[in-house]
Amino acid sequence: MKKKLLSLSLALMMVLSVVCLPMEAFAREDGKPSVKTSTEKKDSYVIDEKETLVKPNYITVTTFGGRNKETGEEYKSVVRGNLFYEVDNASQLTNAQITLKAQKDFGFTLGDTKVEAGKSHTFNLDLTKTNIVKLNIPETNGEFEEGSYVISGGVKGQTVKIKVSMDVTNPQAWLDGTYEPKMETPDHKGHKDEAKVRNALKGFAQVGETTIVVPKGTTATEVFRTFGEINKVTMEGLDQGYIRRINKQGFDPIGEFDINNYSGWMYTVNYAVDKDAKVLDSSKWFMPNVGVAGQTFNKNAAMRWNFTMAYGQDIDAGWGEPGGGDMPTALRSYRFNPSIADIVPQWANSARSLDLVK
Repeated sequence: MKKKLLSLSLALMMVLSVVCLPMEAFAREDGKPSVKTSTEKKDSYVIDEKETLVKPNYITVTTFGGRNKETGEEYKSVVRGNLFYEVDNASQLTNAQITLKAQKDFGFTLGDTKVEAGKSHTFNLDLTKTNIVKLNIPETNGEFEEGSYVISGGVKGQTVKIKVSMDVTNPQAWLDGTYEPKMETPDHKGHKDEAKVRNALKGFAQVGETTIVVPKGTTATEVFRTFGEINKVTMEGLDQGYIRRINKQGFDPIGEFDINNYSGWMYTVNYAVDKDAKVLDSSKWFMPNVGVAGQTFNKNAAMRWNFTMAYGQDIDAGWGEPGGGDMPTALRSYRFNPSIADIVPQWANSARSLDLVK
């Protein structure tokens, strides 16, 4: 399968939301956005007005913009959310009538239906699928740049199997001198701290595939958290909502910018699996177009954490779906020597829609 070029909009999926408890926004020394996570309905921009099904669980992740201290560049806020329904039987999932209201400042679009701010609309949704709601944020808005919500559901008491693994073939090839640059950059050979990378990979070699049984509707965030607890893998920044580095306990961590200016972690998913979540078709890996807080698992799947050194271009997976295409031509200018103004908004905010990145 042809290598696919991941948009910076995916931001390497390194922004992870904390599901269990809301957290306050925090300051970043480098001027990158702060993050706030809430499980309160009142903080959501899209709400279930009538709650005709079981009361939904809300997750809202807002990544706040700001000004980069070094360059003076400004970037706007981004909001991401997830409404998950836990129902009593499968028939309630496939044709669910849900009345969604555009709360607060923005309207939204779901499918072909546009709902104005403050208004409601009743949708017939298949909650076994990923229903993506796009907030209608005006381009002239001075605070928020974009936002989206994922509406999904699962049957109460049912579980799914998720096989989680880590792929560090790219940094290993870099160490071996066999890595083929996937971007036209002047510094593709990366930094020279080979000892650190070698030590980190030695730790990851002790981490095998792990099958995790979770309730239907569990987010990718919580799947990865469980994976880390089982394998003694730590994630720098998980509890602050921004993954910077990952390491096997007792070994060095590696993460964003540790090999070159285009390196970091991102995740891929594969639903072509058997009853034990073993991958049956390796061509079906894809990069979800939502962040891990919005990715819920309602059926058996495989999930893989990949270390990229080229904004995802060196990972064999489709964009948005198996076999998905490359990023739009307008974004390919990022291949060569991007400025901090190019990097920060996309890198620091996960799950950005391709057609919304200017």
